[in-house]
Amino acid sequence: NASHLALSPDGNHLYTAAAGDNGVGIFSRTAATGALTFVGIRVDGASQGALVLDGLAGAAAVAVSPDGAHLYVAGEADHGVAAFSRATASGQLTFLEAEKDGVAGVDGLAGASALALSPDGRHLYVAAAGDGAVAVFARDAAAASPEFGRLAFVAALFDGTAQGALVVDGLA
Repeated sequence: NASHLALSPDGNHLYTAAAGDNGVGIFSRTAATGALTFVGIRVDGASQGALVLDGLAGAAAVAVSPDGAHLYVAGEADHGVAAFSRATASGQLTFLEAEKDGVAGVDGLAGASALALSPDGRHLYVAAAGDGAVAVFARDAAAASPEFGRLAFVAALFDGTAQGALVVDGLA
């Protein structure tokens, strides 16, 4: 039930958003032939060490940061976005955090359905069909920072009429 794909900047890994699985699929890619090999999946509610994966229910979109260090997943049913650090050699994902609509001041994520990262990797934009909004997050892009790859909510931009009146379901 994969609905969206993202290729790592080096072309060695492919990630799939799978709403039916409530997760993200991980594949390695052979550059010469383009052949894919299944590596694993990260599923909402699964344990990863001491953490429980969250923000992946209804996974609708995936985006790899321009530096290849992180992957972000829009969880349409979770009304949120999950952040993972990415091992560039293996493509494996380690859960960092989930940002959710209505939690800690975050807004504009109801029905999160599309993602776009700024070319400099400093901002993540999330289209949310349920809210008719685009949520803006600052991304810690400093590799030396202990918060590297984590998100900080900046603002939600709603359509000009009423919250949720129009459907926003894509970004470019």
